Amino acid sequence: MLNERLGAARDVSDRLLAFERAIDEALARGGELATAMPAARLKANLSAVQGQTAFDAAFAALTSVATARGQLVQSHGHFADLKKQMGLAAFAVGDSEKGPSGALLGAEGERLRVVG
Repeated sequence: MLNERLGAARDVSDRLLAFERAIDEALARGGELATAMPAARLKANLSAVQGQTAFDAAFAALTSVATARGQLVQSHGHFADLKKQMGLAAFAVGDSEKGPSGALLGAEGERLRVVG
């Protein structure tokens, strides 16, 4: 039973990290667009009025992605609570549980080590 729970937690953790990477990639691309739009307007010698609705929509989308990132970050705390409820508090299952040196940390912040 423990192995199944640990496997399920690792599976969700892997997908959570992939989702975070995708959102960060979307934010990076949105930042590139945010930089390119006013530069293109200046290069094309357009009035600031022209294309304002396109600016508004693009920046609203970028804001939505940033909001989604914040919500995903909040989910880490909820998953940590769930992990404890599942009896997995002593197991590291994702990157968020690495210490400053990259070492995996246990529930009390101690370094985990492989024993065999």
